[in-house]
Amino acid sequence: MSQFLAYCLIPVDGSWTPPVHLETAEECFHYCLMHHVWTPEIRVTDAEDFLVLHALKGVLKCPMPDGTLKEWPLG
Repeated sequence: MSQFLAYCLIPVDGSWTPPVHLETAEECFHYCLMHHVWTPEIRVTDAEDFLVLHALKGVLKCPMPDGTLKEWPLG
């Protein structure tokens, strides 16, 4: 079982891609870097389906344990 699952929003019809299985935080970051150029939204969840990364319009958003949200530009 994978540690993380990544999904991209397909802009043409508003559906989501099938999940891509990722094992490390580094793989998740590279996935977002690679795909943010063609999709407006990427979601990465953990094995329990909790959101751990959210890329929206070229900005990577990471919810922190204290409830804050860290943001970094991807481009």
